[in-house]
Amino acid sequence: MCGRVVQASEPLRYAIVDGLSVPDSRTRPPSYNVAPSQELYVIRQNHKTGERTLDLLRWGLIPHGCKDPGGGRKPINARAESVASLPTFRAAYAKRRCLVPVESFFEWRAIKGARAKQPYSLTSRSRYRGIRCIGSSIGNAPKQCEPRRP
Repeated sequence: MCGRVVQASEPLRYAIVDGLSVPDSRTRPPSYNVAPSQELYVIRQNHKTGERTLDLLRWGLIPHGCKDPGGGRKPINARAESVASLPTFRAAYAKRRCLVPVESFFEWRAIKGARAKQPYSLTSRSRYRGIRCIGSSIGNAPKQCEPRRP
């Protein structure tokens, strides 16, 4: 399962969805090794207004019923077979999905006889407006998942 991604393009490059609102003032340096708990650009839709926006959100789900959102480990991924039925992901999957545009993602392979693993960057051969991969994500309740504004 993916635990690192590359998001190195400027925000306007991620404007791959028609009608996407991308504020020009939002900038972040390119990142070639985004890890869980760091911020990623995501494309999401406001269910009340229908507006689609590009927002910076922190990677990691705060589970429903969590008493301390700042502490503890947070899930970073889920299996497609069970995301709709597991209590941890069910509500977020039903109502708060988003797209995560990335250039590539990393997987690790065990090296025989060594404790360390070898990272491999994986990407798609096809491109859509310069973006090679699109991942999907689920988010937290809107009050816990406000975008960071510069």
